[in-house]
Amino acid sequence: MPQVSQLLVEVNRRAYSLPAIVRNYALNESLDPPEQRILERYRDRIVGKSVLDLGCGTGRTTAALAALAASYDGVDIAAPMVAHCRARFAHLAHARFHVMDAASLPGFADAAFDFILFSFNGIDCMGHDGRLAVLRESRRLLRADGIFAFTTHNRGCAAIQRRPRPPPSLSPRPWASYARNLFNSLRLRRHEIATEEYEIINEQAEGFRLLCYHATAAVNARQLAAAGFRLLDVLDHEGQSIAPAGDHPDVPFLTFVATPA
Repeated sequence: MPQVSQLLVEVNRRAYSLPAIVRNYALNESLDPPEQRILERYRDRIVGKSVLDLGCGTGRTTAALAALAASYDGVDIAAPMVAHCRARFAHLAHARFHVMDAASLPGFADAAFDFILFSFNGIDCMGHDGRLAVLRESRRLLRADGIFAFTTHNRGCAAIQRRPRPPPSLSPRPWASYARNLFNSLRLRRHEIATEEYEIINEQAEGFRLLCYHATAAVNARQLAAAGFRLLDVLDHEGQSIAPAGDHPDVPFLTFVATPA
């Protein structure tokens, strides 16, 4: 369903282009625990090497990666996010930023990168066909001994918030926020999809403005293998290794680390 993937990209691109969301993302400069562990464990694949940062946003991961890499390329579908990065990191001569769809990156040559990161569940903005295209493109762009890592929503998590919840307070501000969230939810929930392999869910992120892909650890592992990767590790949201199977109901996000098979 390519049209569904394109719908998700457009819905999520509009959300991530909103000035308020750009400003909010710009406030976050810290790495998540799985990212910290990956940068420690695979430091030799990053230092002095070529890095591709998919879904770079406002540059949350840029400073850490660019400080190690010989060359850094950041990609995002939201032009305001990329504009922010270009201004913020103008002093880095080896860092370039591009407004691109991660599912199609013809401007980059085969085997151009040693390390590719798609953080913050950015791959979940692509839809099913787009997601599989991202995996294929990442495999094409990665060198034989390179590392590909991405974070994704866990479909097996028991705490997915699928609908806005009325606030317990009677004060106006929480109810105004609830009204906005409810409007966004009613507008987008008709595009939700549930299949045996995955779900597209309008969940709470960014005030219910997004449509996000959710799959189990086992499904992600199979998709990686089909795209030509060998799985190295699966991390929970605290950066701890977990089994590449099972629902993991207490884990909201899964981070996968893989290398070409």
